[in-house]
This record gives sequence, C-alpha cells and structure tokens, in this order.
Amino acid sequence: MEWSAQSEREPTTLSRSRLDTSFGARELVARLPPHPEPSARDVYLFHFDFLQPEHMQDKEKRQDGFESITILCTREKPLFSIRALAEHGHRWFLHNDTDGSSSPLTLVGALWPHKLTVCFDLNGRVTLHDGPTAQAPIIAELFIADPLQVGALLLTNRTGGDLALNRIEAGILTENRDEDNPLH
Repeated sequence: MEWSAQSEREPTTLSRSRLDTSFGARELVARLPPHPEPSARDVYLFHFDFLQPEHMQDKEKRQDGFESITILCTREKPLFSIRALAEHGHRWFLHNDTDGSSSPLTLVGALWPHKLTVCFDLNGRVTLHDGPTAQAPIIAELFIADPLQVGALLLTNRTGGDLALNRIEAGILTENRDEDNPLH
C-alpha cells in the first residue's frame, strides 16, 4: 500500500512501525496496488491490529470524537466504513457510505488493543469480525447496493478520536484460490 496525507494538523510519525493519531486530526489514504478486475465471487479482506492511543487524557471531555476507516472504490468514492464515535463510547460499527445506513454498535472499542477483520464481497456483503481472521465471530454486517472494486483505504480521526495501529493488511481472495493476490 502507498500512503499519503490528505490533511493533518501535525506531521504524521511512525514509531516502532506504529501509527498513532493522538496529537491531531488526520486523513491518511493508502492506495492499493492495481489488481485485476475482480469477479462477484472474490472477497476483499482487511486486517487491523489496533493499539491503545498514546494520548488518552482527553477522552472524557471531548465527546465529539470520531474514528473511521473508509473503504474507497477505484474512483476514490466512499463505499463503506468502520466507525467509532465518542458519544457511543468509541465502539465500532459498520456504516454504508452510499445510503447512510449503519449496523448496530459492537462491543469492541476503538481505543483499546484489539484485532479486527473486515470482509467485503462484490455481491455487496460486508462483515466485521472480532479477531485476526475471517473465521473470527461476525460482530457487525451490512449490505452495499452497488459494490465496486476497492482502490484505497482512508483513515480519519478528529476532535479527540484517535487511531493507533500496529499493522494493517489488505488482500483479495480470488475466484481461483491458487492465485490469491495480497494487496499489502
């Protein structure tokens, strides 16, 4: 993946291969390498290894905090996102960026160490898994009416919402399982 900053208050730093947005609002985009046009049976997989953000002192007073990882199509139009809001205890949920619908809140918080997996197939099904694999329990699900090929990830935080990540992986399981195509 190739990263670029769309907007940020302070320069983004990586420390010990860890990304932490604790000290300012960020919009960071990771463009995925070009890949063949997927079929409806292919599945995109995204693995996120979250850490506790370094700056936790402001979480009780700043109730308009927001964390989001948005999946963009190849034209960089938002398809769906996993989001967490301070007003809901920074708990993750899935959001359909096309029609505005959302899944119920999960019990998993954005501010504590945890691993999540997102699966997205081109039939429009999106699942959020509580763990490091697609075999982990599904904790949220939604459907996208017009699913499109994935082109990028957008990480966003604002107003006391923070994302701290140790690792992000993106890949696609193709119809022909002998030719799985990682998109790291």
